[in-house]
Amino acid sequence: MLNIFILGAFSGINAGDEAILESTLIELTKEFGNVKYIIPSRNTRNISRYQDRYKILTCNLTINFNIPRVIWNYIKLIHLISISDLVIITGSLFYEYKLLNFKQNTFLGMLPFIVVSKLMRKKIGLFSAGIGPIYTKLGEKLISNMVRQLDFMILREKNSGHLAEYMGVSKEKRYVTSDIALLLPQVDNDKLNELLGNENVGTRTIGVNINCYVDSFLRGKSKISRNDFVRVIGDSLKYASHKYKAQIVLFIFGSWDKEINHELMDYIADYDKVKVIDFPKYNSREILSIMGKMDIFLGMRLHSIIFAFSNRTPLISINYAQKCHDFIELINEIDKEISFEELTYKSLTSYIDRVWKDQKEIKRSYTTKSMKFKAESKLSPKILRKFIS
Repeated sequence: MLNIFILGAFSGINAGDEAILESTLIELTKEFGNVKYIIPSRNTRNISRYQDRYKILTCNLTINFNIPRVIWNYIKLIHLISISDLVIITGSLFYEYKLLNFKQNTFLGMLPFIVVSKLMRKKIGLFSAGIGPIYTKLGEKLISNMVRQLDFMILREKNSGHLAEYMGVSKEKRYVTSDIALLLPQVDNDKLNELLGNENVGTRTIGVNINCYVDSFLRGKSKISRNDFVRVIGDSLKYASHKYKAQIVLFIFGSWDKEINHELMDYIADYDKVKVIDFPKYNSREILSIMGKMDIFLGMRLHSIIFAFSNRTPLISINYAQKCHDFIELINEIDKEISFEELTYKSLTSYIDRVWKDQKEIKRSYTTKSMKFKAESKLSPKILRKFIS
């Protein structure tokens, strides 16, 4: 039996991270067959949901004032690494917005795992992951030194590949495929119809995903006040809903985003025209499936954009983070991306009108493109096989 240790943001508070985990488990099991997964998390109950389908060991990563418990958990983690054949790091954990703000960088948390894995001579690397952005010289130096210690980097888009090359990661360690979440399966039609009926989702719909990072992750000219952001989005949706007789469906990808979505609902005010699909009430596969029924989609979070593209749902991306731009650039849809510098009522309604008008043509183009990138995603487990001794 192969033991694979998986590191990621798997605390169960974000639909995108759940999509990464479930897709990873599905695809690695297809490739390797009999696998035991070792998955640490701050929320082990979230991981236990998969134990009826996969062989999983988990361990609590929570850091609190119960020092003996924390020490015991990390001793257990060292043991779990020691029995692993391979350690993989998924998602977007090697970035740095503010070096000393641990809510806006996570890479330092990876250092102990890299050190322990290297001491125990375990292969460790990135799997369907991204790196960047990095805003300070010290952050760049620290991340560069860390990623050069990795044995492999299977990256989800080419800009991360370019950054890895710039950081001095050797060519034989670098691979670029596509995001593993593109392979997340949908629910069956009967289940989907049940979900749509439960939420009274109609046949003319505009899907929307916004997140809470409007006034924290943006910099310089990209800065926009939260109130102005809600006003622009709200007015644009009211315009589009009236013009196209369309229902607005808000997709909330995690608890952090609920407050700003409620602010948007209060601004729109006409609750009959707004439906809410939120995680974790609905899991990532259910959210993916419902999103496929949207006529067009306006999204911020990376995996909301990935879900829409995977479903061939015509999309507009509000670019709040480098990783979102990287994906839109990867699929060659830059003309569907709107930056915060240009985010006004006039510009956003213009984007909505264009995408609504061209949705049939866009769906056709997404059919070919999504097949290509899904095929690339399927290469990731095959590349990983090279690093299993």
